[in-house]
Amino acid sequence: MAAWRELAGAHVPFVVHDADPLAEVAGAWVDRWDGAGDVGRLEVCVQAAVQRWRAGTLDLPDYYLVVGAEELATTARHWYLGVLASAAPHRVVVTEDDHDVLVRAVRRLQAGRWWPGLDRLLTDVDRRVPDQLVVDTEATSQLV
Repeated sequence: MAAWRELAGAHVPFVVHDADPLAEVAGAWVDRWDGAGDVGRLEVCVQAAVQRWRAGTLDLPDYYLVVGAEELATTARHWYLGVLASAAPHRVVVTEDDHDVLVRAVRRLQAGRWWPGLDRLLTDVDRRVPDQLVVDTEATSQLV
């Protein structure tokens, strides 16, 4: 919340930060498919995120810069490069954990369709099975 408030008032072209507004949903989704989540946790997290989005206290970032995707656990990688990337392919960019590479990635961000409404993005997310996600790696992986 604090990061969102601070960034909402920023008057710069880009701010790079690690405050993921969907972190709780992502964690619950990963736990569900890794067999570690409590029953119903994902649904509760989705409902809370959608309520915050409708209230105007949660917004998706312009882009998700996925740093070190190869180091993410498989299910977490599917969340970013599958669930999120399938909703808005040019909004999820894979990059490296290196300042210069990250700067180049930001400079090369491509325009693309905006995120769908969060309610649409998260509809039936509990049925999005990681191994069945089809990822357009050319659209989502912009290694620079």
